[in-house]
Amino acid sequence: MPQSVYHIQLQEIQEEIDMLNEACTRPEEDEFQIRRWQDRIFDLEQEQILIEQRQAELDQMDQDYIEFV
Repeated sequence: MPQSVYHIQLQEIQEEIDMLNEACTRPEEDEFQIRRWQDRIFDLEQEQILIEQRQAELDQMDQDYIEFV
C-alpha cells in the first residue's frame, strides 16, 4: 500500500526535527542560532499535530463512508 501524503509529510518533518535537535547539541553553535532552531522545532511540532489531526479526520470520514455503504 502506498504511503499517504500525510505520512510522507510527517516523515519529512520528523527528519528536519531530528536534524535541528542534533544541530542544537553542537558546542560551536551560538545561543541565538540555537534559539532560532528551537523555535523552528516548535513550529514543526505544531505542524505535525495539525497533520495528524487532519489524517485522523480523513480516516474517520473513510470509516463513516464504509459503514454507510
